Amino acid sequence: MVRPWVKVTLSQYQELERLTKERSKPLSGIIREAVSEFLKKKEFPADTAVSSRPRRTRTRYKCVSAYFPRSNWSLLASISKETGRCKTHLIREAVNEYLESTAVQGKRKGKASNDDG
Repeated sequence: MVRPWVKVTLSQYQELERLTKERSKPLSGIIREAVSEFLKKKEFPADTAVSSRPRRTRTRYKCVSAYFPRSNWSLLASISKETGRCKTHLIREAVNEYLESTAVQGKRKGKASNDDG
């Protein structure tokens, strides 16, 4: 296992914290799950944008550590090389997609329970 420090946005961090309490699952586990699902995608388009952050945005991120299997970390590294995006950016993208899909699932469950009652 690899345990890097990654930066997620403050809004992602707040949502991840909510999920850790809701699911009784560690933050690292949720991020690992998000990255694992993200890596199952077939295509990763090359990014022409610079992956460094402007100075004024540095306070909008929260540093967290997460454990990843070496195979996932190596795959992130190769995707990073191919696309020109840094690994941290890819992890934030994975977390964002995961949180969006979780929110959609939550809305479906809420609607289903409202339809039943």
